[in-house]
Amino acid sequence: MAKPSKETKAKKFTAKEIEHITERDNHCCIVCGNYQIESTPHHVIFKGQGGLGKRWNGVSICRSCHNMGHNSQTPRSALILFEKCFEYLSSIYEGLTIDQMTYKKGRD
Repeated sequence: MAKPSKETKAKKFTAKEIEHITERDNHCCIVCGNYQIESTPHHVIFKGQGGLGKRWNGVSICRSCHNMGHNSQTPRSALILFEKCFEYLSSIYEGLTIDQMTYKKGRD
């Protein structure tokens, strides 16, 4: 079996990051307030787009809101979800940029 690349590792949330995100978000969906959240945080910048598995790129989210971002028939719904998540994280991590949320070769 092939060893995961640094890029693959950089995109996954560690157990410590998941615990931090869940506690930071008060164990509820940051969009609608539902307490039935997904077990793994939502990547605001998707893994496929280079999104890191770091607390400043992850939010607690329920299945319904998660589906709004991924399974939507309209890109507008995904954009609304992204904007809400980014605004929330920016209120916590002052000066947060998209660049800080994405994988760059040579940086974990």
